[in-house]
Amino acid sequence: MREVTHEPDDMWATTSVVDTEAIDHERIIASIEVCNDQVEVRIAQRIDFDLLTDPITVKASRPRATLGQMYEMNSAQAREIGEALLEAAKRLQELEAIAPDWLQRAS
Repeated sequence: MREVTHEPDDMWATTSVVDTEAIDHERIIASIEVCNDQVEVRIAQRIDFDLLTDPITVKASRPRATLGQMYEMNSAQAREIGEALLEAAKRLQELEAIAPDWLQRAS
């Protein structure tokens, strides 16, 4: 598989030739350690080429955000998850602020 690395300010960080009829664009937004594992947040898009048609047709899949290796979502879903995580973080900070000293030492 051939991979091209783009300039830092480009929309995509890498473009990979998946097979002779498709390419994948990707940019990792963040890699966060969760439960001793790295969870990547990235955006990606696949472009398929039908080489048997004349003229050759190009089919671009919708860009998607991914959370780890399991979840693919559109922009609205990614925003909703982001807002939910921010709300959870806010509530955790409030709980941590009032947690007794012995509870904070246990974590």
